[in-house]
Amino acid sequence: HPEDYGLRMAGTRALRVDSPEQSRAMLLAVLQGSEGPARDIVCLNAGAALTDAAAAAKFNSIGSMSLLENGSKLNASFRAQ
Repeated sequence: HPEDYGLRMAGTRALRVDSPEQSRAMLLAVLQGSEGPARDIVCLNAGAALTDAAAAAKFNSIGSMSLLENGSKLNASFRAQ
């Protein structure tokens, strides 16, 4: 929920555009530091993506270690046969 992260609630009408030009203008405004619902949603989504990326990196590191360990055990068992 946006308010959980200090952002204001806004309706979807605040993000509605009718043309690619309006979409471009909204994105450029966000990139130029304009505050408002568009900036809030970009920040919220970016924060979620970064959180997911950090969790995935941690999982991948742990998962890779596990695969290597299991693979080593598997290779050892094949060599023993």
